[in-house]
Amino acid sequence: MILIIKKAGFFLTLTGLKPFRTPAEVDIRRTDLNVLRLELKRYGITEYEIIGEPFSEVKPPKRKSQKNPLAEKVDAIYKMMQQMLGKEPTVEHHYHSAVQTLDRLIEEKFDEPDVEEFIPEIDVSDLKEVDLEYRIEEGEDVTDAAEELRKLKGDS
Repeated sequence: MILIIKKAGFFLTLTGLKPFRTPAEVDIRRTDLNVLRLELKRYGITEYEIIGEPFSEVKPPKRKSQKNPLAEKVDAIYKMMQQMLGKEPTVEHHYHSAVQTLDRLIEEKFDEPDVEEFIPEIDVSDLKEVDLEYRIEEGEDVTDAAEELRKLKGDS
């Protein structure tokens, strides 16, 4: 099957086809015709021809509905709990078991680590404060300092 678009000036990107400019003749044997018609309509193209017989509009085979593996696991756990409890588990049962667990944890005393062991102490007795500012007193001669800086910079 071939799609023929005579109107010029479009750059089309259609599903299943490489992008192309119009006017064009494009092989559309492997493209779904319904999707193709919708995309042409989206681009505003109403004047086109489809030449040739479709092989057969083959629809993908329907998949048999398979049960979700996660749902199977949940069902297995639910059945196991029913057997263990002899009845359907209820929210009340879960609430009481959670309360019992919390009570048991509260009764047990956990040894909390000393926080001070993990924080190292730093000896600051030998440290000195350094003043990095340079102040020029009024009347002080700074020409020597300027000459030293000029030498460092490389100006002569």
